[in-house]
Amino acid sequence: MFQDILLVATTNQKDSLKVLTLDTYTHSPFPVIEVNTTGTSSIAILDTQIALHAINQTCEHIFVREKKQTICLCGEGFVLNSDGQTYTTVPHPAIFWSTKTSICAADIRAMYDSTGNFRNRTICFDKIGWNIQWFAVDSSDMKLVYTDGTKINTLTMDGQSTRRSLVEESEEINGIAHDWIDKNVYWCQGKHNGKISFVSQSTLSRYTVITGLVRPRSLALVMSRSEMVWIEGENDTITIMTAHITGSHVRELVPFKPYALSVDELTSRIYFAMKYSLTSIDFDKQNMAIVINPIRDCTPFSVYENHVIIAYSSALSWFTLSEVFNYHTTFLNIGEVTSLAIYDNRGHLRMIDACKVNNGECDGMCIPIGRNRVCRCGYGFSMDANGRTCSSEPLLDNFIVVLELHSIQHVVYDAVKKRIIWTDGESFWYKQISPLPKIGQFGIYTDRFIDTFDMDYSTGNIYYAYKVNAKQSIGVMSPDGLNRTLIQLGTDIVGEIALDPASGLIFWIDSSLPIVSMTRSIKRMNMDGTTKITLVSHNANENNMCLTCSNRLTIDKMSKTIYALYSGSIYRCEYEPNTCVWFYTVGGWVEDLIVVGEYLYYSHRDQ
Repeated sequence: MFQDILLVATTNQKDSLKVLTLDTYTHSPFPVIEVNTTGTSSIAILDTQIALHAINQTCEHIFVREKKQTICLCGEGFVLNSDGQTYTTVPHPAIFWSTKTSICAADIRAMYDSTGNFRNRTICFDKIGWNIQWFAVDSSDMKLVYTDGTKINTLTMDGQSTRRSLVEESEEINGIAHDWIDKNVYWCQGKHNGKISFVSQSTLSRYTVITGLVRPRSLALVMSRSEMVWIEGENDTITIMTAHITGSHVRELVPFKPYALSVDELTSRIYFAMKYSLTSIDFDKQNMAIVINPIRDCTPFSVYENHVIIAYSSALSWFTLSEVFNYHTTFLNIGEVTSLAIYDNRGHLRMIDACKVNNGECDGMCIPIGRNRVCRCGYGFSMDANGRTCSSEPLLDNFIVVLELHSIQHVVYDAVKKRIIWTDGESFWYKQISPLPKIGQFGIYTDRFIDTFDMDYSTGNIYYAYKVNAKQSIGVMSPDGLNRTLIQLGTDIVGEIALDPASGLIFWIDSSLPIVSMTRSIKRMNMDGTTKITLVSHNANENNMCLTCSNRLTIDKMSKTIYALYSGSIYRCEYEPNTCVWFYTVGGWVEDLIVVGEYLYYSHRDQ
C-alpha cells in the first residue's frame, strides 16, 4: 500500500471479517479491524491521495511504487528507453510465407494459439506478383526481397508498401538470399550454364561470383561465416554446395540428392530434406545427424531456434527438435506455399561493416568479409592493380551506344559525365557508366511528352522537343533542372534534334500533319530560340524525296554538314538553305543514323 501498510484478510467467520494490519518496515501490528458484513471475501481502500498520485505519474506505460519512489515498467513487447519513462517497440519474431501472388506473415507465437485464432493474427501483402517462388526478409530495414519469375523486387513493410525493381533477367530465378550486413541481394539462375550473382541495393551495380553451375537453386547465406550454400545438379547427381560469398572455395558438402534446405544462422548448421528424412550437418561436414525419419514431403521448410516449420497441405506444421514426433498444425488454408522465411534480427551479430564508410574505398561494389572487404567491378569494367578502382578502356575511344529498353524515345551519351541519357516520353533517365555504375532519374514532367532531345556538352543543357495537348514545342533544360520553352511549332511533329554549340545553332527535322499539307522540313534556329530558318521543305508526294518513314538527322560538326534520313535514303546538306543533295540509299526500315569521326553509322530494325 502507498502508506506502507500491509492488510491481510483473515478467516471469514459467518458475518464477521477480520483484517490484520502491519507496518511493512517495523512489522509492528496495529489493532485488528473487524467488519460486520455478510459474504465478504475481498477488501479495498479508497484514498484520494493515491488517486492523485496516479494522475500525476510520468511513466508512459506502467508505474509501480518501490519504497519511497515511483518506478516505470514497460508492457510486454517493449523496452525501456534511457530516460526511464518512455518505451520503444521490440519486434517479435515472425514467420513469413509466400504463394505465387502474395506474401503473408504472423507473429511466431501465434502458432501456439490454442484458440485456433491464427488466421486473425495474420497480415498479407496481396497481388504483389504473379509467380513468386523465393523471398527473403530484411529484418533491420523492414523490407521484403522477392522473386517474381525473372524479376527481383523489394517491398517495404513500413505501412507505405513501396515496391522497387532491382533485377530483371532473361531466365527464371531459382533462389534468393539477403546479405543483412551490406544489404546486397544474391540470386541463382540457369540450367546447364547456371550462375550466382549479386546486386547492390544502393547503386544497382551487379556482379556474377560463380558461373558454370548445373541448375543452382535454394540459395542461402550465413553471413557470420561469409559463406553461401545451395543445391545443384539434376537427375542422379544432386548435391549441396558451399562457397565463400566472393565465389571462391567452391566445394561439395552433401551428395545425397537433397530437394530442400534451410540454414540455422544461430548455430551455423545446415538442414536438408531428402526423400525419406530430414538431416542436419555442420559446414565442416562434421556431426551429421538425422533429425526425423521418415518425414512428410516438405517443400519448403525453415529452421528457427528449436523449431522446424514445414509448409504442408495448405497449412503450416511444425515440431521442435526435442519432440520430433509431436506435430503441430495451424489448420489454416493458406494455399500452395512456395517459400518460407523468418523475421528476427536478434541473432544478427553487430559486426563492423568494412563497406559502410566511403564504400570501403571501392570504385564499384564492396563485399564485406568480417572486418575486411573485397572490391568488385560491374559488368564491362576491370579491376585495376590497386584492387580498389575500376576502369574500362573502350570508353576512352569512339564507341556506339545501342540501347534495348522498353518505351525508349531517344538516347544520347554524355561524354563529360560518362553516362547514357534516355527518355521514355515522360522523364529523363540516365545510366552511369563510370566511375560508379548506377541508374537514376531526373527532369520529371507531368504535362509534357518528350519526343527527342540532344545535349550541349559545353553547358550541360538539354534541348528537347515535347508535346502538350498535341501542340509541339522545343525547350531547354539546365543541369539544375530549370526549363524554358524556346519556340512553339503548333501541330508540326519533330523527328530529331541536333546541336552544333560551336556555331550556336540547333537543327531539327519535322513534318506537318497529313490534313495540312504532308510536308517534311529541315530547320534551324539560334540556340536561344531566335532566327528560325527553313533549309529544305518537300511535299511527301514528290517522288524524289518521299518522306513517309523515319525522319532522322545527324551533324558532322567538323565539316559543318547535315545528314538527313528520308525513307530509305540519306541526304547531305550544308547549314544554308537549298543545299541538300542525295548521298546514299540504304533501303527500308532504317531507324536512326549518327556520325562518329569519319564514319556514318545507321541502324535497321533488326541490325
